[in-house]
Amino acid sequence: MQNSKVNMKWNIDAQPIFFPLEIRKTYEKIYKKNRLDFGNWIGKISVGHKQNIDWWLTKPTLRNPYNSNLLNYCSVLETLDKLKINKVQIITSSEEMGSIIFNYFNKRFNLEVKVKNNTISYFRRTTGILKSLIFHTFMFLYIKVFIKKKKIELNKNYTLIDTFITPNVKLNRGFYPNLKRIIKDNTFFVPTFTHTFNFPGLINALKNSNNNFLFKEHYLSFFDYIYGYFHFFRRKKFLNKKYIYKKFNISELVCAEINDFSNCNSTVIGILNYRFFKKLELSNLKIRKSINWFENQFKDRGWNLGYRKYFKRYEKNSFGYQNFTRHYNLISFSPSVPESVAKITPNKIIVISKYFKKIAKEFNKKQIVVLGPTNRFENFVSNKIKKLKREKILLILSGIIQIDEALIRIVKKTCDINKKITIFLKDHPILPLDKIIKKSSLPKNLIQTNENLETLLNKCLITIISGPTSVIKESQNMNNIILLPNIEIGTEINAKRLKLNRKYYHIVGSEIEILQTINLIKNKKLKLNKNRNKIIFFENVTSKNIKVFL
Repeated sequence: MQNSKVNMKWNIDAQPIFFPLEIRKTYEKIYKKNRLDFGNWIGKISVGHKQNIDWWLTKPTLRNPYNSNLLNYCSVLETLDKLKINKVQIITSSEEMGSIIFNYFNKRFNLEVKVKNNTISYFRRTTGILKSLIFHTFMFLYIKVFIKKKKIELNKNYTLIDTFITPNVKLNRGFYPNLKRIIKDNTFFVPTFTHTFNFPGLINALKNSNNNFLFKEHYLSFFDYIYGYFHFFRRKKFLNKKYIYKKFNISELVCAEINDFSNCNSTVIGILNYRFFKKLELSNLKIRKSINWFENQFKDRGWNLGYRKYFKRYEKNSFGYQNFTRHYNLISFSPSVPESVAKITPNKIIVISKYFKKIAKEFNKKQIVVLGPTNRFENFVSNKIKKLKREKILLILSGIIQIDEALIRIVKKTCDINKKITIFLKDHPILPLDKIIKKSSLPKNLIQTNENLETLLNKCLITIISGPTSVIKESQNMNNIILLPNIEIGTEINAKRLKLNRKYYHIVGSEIEILQTINLIKNKKLKLNKNRNKIIFFENVTSKNIKVFL
């Protein structure tokens, strides 16, 4: 796909910070508009699939730019349509996108499309499904054989709370506030086991949990699991349609995502959650309230549609708890109108800050939003600054691989340019550094640390952070000066959402700007102000707001 020499290169799979400046400005305006337009388009192509769980467990419907490239690619096509340039080289890992760009724009300007070889082998896809099947089979048999099924009284009304079990016992205790003092014998936690082959760790975490569990595995049969995996055959019926976004035929892209296996395990969990509520209804149980840990992922869609379909009498008591900060690019965390109509989202959303209520209603003005408590951030008010003379610089990763790769790339260059500067690196618990980059490839002045995050923040003058992470608020609370690399769209919007003090954060667009800002901060010798974080941002636990879980 080649015409002639090019004078502008655009890797459309990279983060926007690496786009040519002229392109980024146009792309940013289009992307911001498409956040709403794309969701409405999902609604149009979902006509006829209103409550079809198989459809809503396909990747194109996710509205999550960290899982699906569709929003990005649609914005790229519109950007190319607006650009006034003569020559451009497009770099992408998608053969489908490369083909669409060439067909639409080859006659428009001198165009070269370079497709990187990034295909996932058939063996790798098959291995992913096999690993998921082995994991679910083991956990299914373990629960069936070694854990006694709870006796449920048919004349009682029950509340079910969606939760997780990971090998990390501390993490398991952080999803909800401490509910022990208010919990009643008619409230059960329904655990989803995180996909890992650390079976001893999972079993140990299960044994060390004091929660009152109701296990899905006791109600599901092996046939339900087979039905879950047969989703990958049933979804092929969605490949026979044309998918037009505005004036662009993106059928190839949509079909490629429908056929994608990267969310295999999450997809199966979504089906199992859906079938779980069907089995509860068949058992004549009365589930008067559902609380879903709501991120609008596949597992959540199965949970919410299952509850709202099979327990229609109580569907107004369908809640989604969001015990986290709200990020501009986690678009799907705010339900859309089509999703609400399809009942794959909760009837009510519980947010942990009054500043998040409007955000939760961004794409559906009629969405019911209520305030609920959190204890994840209770130390934000109580923490004391232990060390006022600070010099360290800390890079904190987000746990989102696309963002963390970009962060490391920029900070590596920063350390290469100035060998005298030392930057410490703290990875995320869910995404260890070795999953992103080999430690041996880091510059000597970019040093990984395993020290406790709170301790690190107390030693730091400057933190470098990006992406959907609550550490931005924690860093603000510890009175660090925050550098926010402008990696993705919406960096400034995120800072405003989190009510950051404009004096103490800087948005930087390159490694040179990082170095200039660090020098500016150190030369000014900014003093830490103990009193600048007086705003009460999160809802702390009270005897009143904790009742939302009853």
